[in-house]
Amino acid sequence: MGEQNPLRKAKKLLHLRQFPKVIALLEPLVIEYRDSFSFHYMLGIACLYVGDNGGAEAYFKRARQLRITDPDIIAAQGTLYLRRGEVSRAVEYYLEALQYDGSHREAKRGLRFIKRHSVPDEMSEIIMTSRIKRLYPSLGMHPAIIPSVLAVCLLVAAGYWFMQNYRTVFGINGARADLAYLDLTTDERSQPLDVDLESGVYRYILTKDEMIKAEEDAKKYFQQGNDNASQVEINRILNSNAKNSIKQKMTQLMEYLEKPTFDSLSDAFTYAEVAKDPYLYMDCWVIWTGRLANVTEYANGVEATLLVGYENLTSKEGDVPVFIPDTIFLEYGKPIKMLAQVAVRDGGLLLKAAAVYQPLNGDEL
Repeated sequence: MGEQNPLRKAKKLLHLRQFPKVIALLEPLVIEYRDSFSFHYMLGIACLYVGDNGGAEAYFKRARQLRITDPDIIAAQGTLYLRRGEVSRAVEYYLEALQYDGSHREAKRGLRFIKRHSVPDEMSEIIMTSRIKRLYPSLGMHPAIIPSVLAVCLLVAAGYWFMQNYRTVFGINGARADLAYLDLTTDERSQPLDVDLESGVYRYILTKDEMIKAEEDAKKYFQQGNDNASQVEINRILNSNAKNSIKQKMTQLMEYLEKPTFDSLSDAFTYAEVAKDPYLYMDCWVIWTGRLANVTEYANGVEATLLVGYENLTSKEGDVPVFIPDTIFLEYGKPIKMLAQVAVRDGGLLLKAAAVYQPLNGDEL
């Protein structure tokens, strides 16, 4: 039988806390392994745990002869002496172990234990209970609890990751841009509203909770790529009783919003939604269809009225003034699909066209 196999098996059995099996496995091999430190050290530990102090002493003594300065065996001998009530001798061995390894855990733990329970009667009572086993040489983590420990570690790691990335998870921050510098300060979060309502004119009077939600939604929608929805929340704050410092942060957030295309626009608001409250949708983008009327040409473009929804000449949703720059080619008699940004002029709705589509043949958009 090779030397390595029984020692490996004994080590595994020690981890499983199957001490009688370790003793049964190794004791018949004492002659064969008479010069093996690991053999005598493991056998001594098994004896110690089953309460065979005499066997533990004999095997530890032989292990010490093989490695006279090994701090593990010296500390183990110290614990054995403590188990037998020889406190002074245990202290000597623990101190000797620390001479060879100043950070030896078992030796330090043993000395702390002795210091904490310095009353003789208390010490005598404790060393006769299973509490003394806390000072025995460490056997490592029991394999049976490793899955549970791993599960806890994974949960902790997941929790840590979530704390570091929750902004990205909820779309608050991190996906498109780092908006940490726009986060509300402690003062702004505790008091986000202008306390002097008479000093300004507000279209929307928000509560504290409504203001906080609008601010969080504005950043969340931006990170989700929904710039139109983000702009609505920004407008809600800019036209509200929010603190000026918060309004400044919302203005800075607007700088991140991107110009969409016909294909990329999300939340294409309807005419009915925007006409009801143009200020709430300022700088948002819409795609509306219809026909142009009341066309007036200028050097830099065209002003006209978009007859919204009138592309088929059957029904009309409303009339909206629109400015179309001279970079866009138009055929006035054809229906039109328009990508435009919402603006307000003289208190009313105005569209600023960015792109248009008109059919080459016929009137089908």
